[in-house]
Amino acid sequence: MAAGADRVVVGAADGRGGDRQDRLHVRELLGIDLVDRLGEIDVPVLVMAGELDRVVSAAQSRVLADGLRDGRLEVFTGAGHVLPMERAASLTAAIVGLADELDVAGSQPSAAPA
Repeated sequence: MAAGADRVVVGAADGRGGDRQDRLHVRELLGIDLVDRLGEIDVPVLVMAGELDRVVSAAQSRVLADGLRDGRLEVFTGAGHVLPMERAASLTAAIVGLADELDVAGSQPSAAPA
C-alpha cells in the first residue's frame, strides 16, 4: 500500500518488538496479556494506529503486529485514538487496499503447523 499524505506505512511485521514497559502497559490497560498467543492467528491482520494515540501507542501497536504471523502496522501521522473520525478516508483506503491485495493474491489462511 502506498503512503498517503496523512499516513505512513511502517511495513510488514518481521519479528517481535516492543519493550517490557509496553507489555506492562497493555497488561495494565486490559488486565490480561495475550501477546504470546498472537502467533496463533492465521489470517492477515492490518494493525492501525494513530501517531499521537495516548491510549494505545504506536509502539504498543507494533508489539501486536510483530506477534502476528502476517501482521502489518500502519501508523496515521498526526492522528490520535479515534481513527474512524480523524482519518476516515485514509482508514477506509487502507482497509480496501488490504482487501484488494488479498483478493489479487488469492490469499487463504495458512495451514496450522504440524
